[in-house]
Amino acid sequence: MQRSAEGRRIGAARSVAIGLVLDSVWALAAGSARDRFASSPRRIAAVGGAGGLAMIGLGVGVAATGSSQ
Repeated sequence: MQRSAEGRRIGAARSVAIGLVLDSVWALAAGSARDRFASSPRRIAAVGGAGGLAMIGLGVGVAATGSSQ
């Protein structure tokens, strides 16, 4: 069953609207989390340490699996 041009436009507009709403909610949540973590130097250090460990873990994973080419 083919959709009409109007149906495709409505679907595209709906997709854009949902994307805008979800991105806005994500941005507000990230801003709130940043404010919470920035209120304590200890929390900032913990987040930085976790990020560093994540980078090391990803690097080890890439080095261990190698390239598929």
